Amino acid sequence: MRRWLPWVLLVALAVAAVAGWSAYQARQALQRAAELLDDVDVDVSLRGVELSRGADGRTEWRLKADGAHYAQDTGVVAVDNPRIVYYLNDGTGEVAVNATSGEVNQASGDASLWPDVDIVSGPNRARAERLDYSSAERRLVLTGTVRLSRPDMTLDAPRVVMDLDTNDIQADGGIESVLTGTLAPGPKE
Repeated sequence: MRRWLPWVLLVALAVAAVAGWSAYQARQALQRAAELLDDVDVDVSLRGVELSRGADGRTEWRLKADGAHYAQDTGVVAVDNPRIVYYLNDGTGEVAVNATSGEVNQASGDASLWPDVDIVSGPNRARAERLDYSSAERRLVLTGTVRLSRPDMTLDAPRVVMDLDTNDIQADGGIESVLTGTLAPGPKE
C-alpha cells in the first residue's frame, strides 16, 4: 500500500495544478470580458425588435430587426438585419427595404441602412450599397452602386432619390439605362 502513496500524491498534485491553471484562465477571461463591457456604450440591447413611426394619424414606416442596441446619450438605435416598410403618402402602396445593418435616430425618425440594401415596391426592385431616409423630406436616398429594375427597364446610377410623397424617382451621376420591353407604337399619320 505504501508504494502506491507517492503515485496517489503525484496524481493529486497534477489535478490541483490543472484546476489552478483553469481557475486562473477563467479569471483572466472574466477580466477581459469586463474590460470589453466597460468600452461598450450601449444602454439597452434587444432581440426581435419592432419599431414604427407615424404622424398625423398615419404610419410612416414600420421596422422589424433581429436585434437592436440603443444608446440613450445619442438616441440612436443600431439594428441588425433590419426590414423596413415605408408607406407611400397617397396610401396606394409601400416600399419594403431589407439590409444587413443600420441605424435609426429616435428623435428625427431618420434612418441609414447598409450594405446590401434590397428594395421592393410592386413590380419594381432596387439594390444599393446604402440607403439614407429623411423623415422630414420623406425621401429615400440610395447611394453606391444603385440598380433599379422594372419589367420594362433597368437603370444603373451612383445616386437615386425616391420621394415617398410624390412617388417620383430621380437618378444622378453617370446613368446607364436599358429598355427591356417593347415600345408602344407611335401615333399613326
